Amino acid sequence: MFDNKNKWPLEHWHIEISSRCPLQCPRCTRQEVPEGLINTDLSLQWFQENFTPILPHVKKITFCGDDGDPIYAREFLEVCEWIKEENNNCQIVTITNGSGKRTEWWQRFSRIFNQHDHIHFSIDGTHDSNTKY
Repeated sequence: MFDNKNKWPLEHWHIEISSRCPLQCPRCTRQEVPEGLINTDLSLQWFQENFTPILPHVKKITFCGDDGDPIYAREFLEVCEWIKEENNNCQIVTITNGSGKRTEWWQRFSRIFNQHDHIHFSIDGTHDSNTKY
């Protein structure tokens, strides 16, 4: 039984699941301060350990990144599958540059999500470099 004794709003979570990104956009902190970044991911196990008691109360999870892109988390699809198995009504929003994945990966991605979910493709880079991406 989950006890939200602090009465925290639990319905929307914004999570940076990965700090990984293969792009080299100018002005990105990955390029400007590379020594300050360690590539990490939140694992399926981490989500299971930390979200199992609250997931029934979650209405929306937004996967985005400041330093990374969510689709590069090693277990991104597994995490999304688990969320949908536990709470199929939870809306998952994915914000990504959408690059570097094969057709098979995107086909699996599309099978996980339903009418509640959204994907936002971002054009990364600056005005003189975003055509590269």
